Amino acid sequence: YGNDNTWILDALKEVGPTRSRGVVSFDPETIDSQTLRQWHELGVRGVRLNLRSTGKVLEREEIQSVLRKYAENLRPLQTWSIGLYADMAMLDHVQPLVEELGVKIVLEHFGSPASLPLDPEREPGWDALRKMMEDPRVFAKISAPYIFSKDPDFKDLELLVKSLLSMRNGEGVVFASDWPHTQSKGYDAKPFEEKCMKWCDGNEQLKNNLFRGNARRLWDI
Repeated sequence: YGNDNTWILDALKEVGPTRSRGVVSFDPETIDSQTLRQWHELGVRGVRLNLRSTGKVLEREEIQSVLRKYAENLRPLQTWSIGLYADMAMLDHVQPLVEELGVKIVLEHFGSPASLPLDPEREPGWDALRKMMEDPRVFAKISAPYIFSKDPDFKDLELLVKSLLSMRNGEGVVFASDWPHTQSKGYDAKPFEEKCMKWCDGNEQLKNNLFRGNARRLWDI
C-alpha cells in the first residue's frame, strides 16, 4: 500500500500499545514530527525502506542521502528503527553510516544474500554486514526462508543463520514468522521455527534472545 498506513494504524488503535508494535512507511521529505509523535503513541517503532521488492537499486550517494533523511526524522523519537530490505551488496554503502545515523537498523530477511549457501569469501556485502552487527543498534531479522531457499530442511540457510547467531553473542538476531506470507500462500512457519531452535544448539539464553529478548529491545517493549 505504499505510504498508506491506514490498516496498521487501525490495528494498533484496536489492540493497544501495550500489546502491539507497528512499522510504517512514509516519505522522509514530507513527514512532520507531530504525525510521527502520534504514531509513536499508538505503538509505531519503525519505518521500512523496501528496495528489494521493487527491484530499485540506489547508488552510494542516493542510499546514504535517503538514510540520512530518515534518521533525521527518527532521532528525536529515540527508540525507532529503519528496516532496510535491500540486497546485501548495498550494505557496503550503508555500513559507514551506522554511527552517524544514530538510530536502530534492521536488516530484513537474513540481510538478503545474493546466493545460498553462504560463501563468506564471495558474498557481496557480507563483510559490511559483519561490521554493522558489531553495533548494538543493528539487528538482523530471520524470516521468510522461502524467498531464498526451496530446501524443506533449510540446509542451505544453516551457515548463514548460525553465523548471524554467533555475532554479538546472539543479541542482534530476531525471529519473525513473516505472517501473513504474502509471497507464499499457505506457508507454515513452524518447521523453520523448530529448525532455528535446533540451530541454537541447546543454548536457552540464545533461544530466549532470538524469540523474545531481542525483539523486546528492538521494539522498545
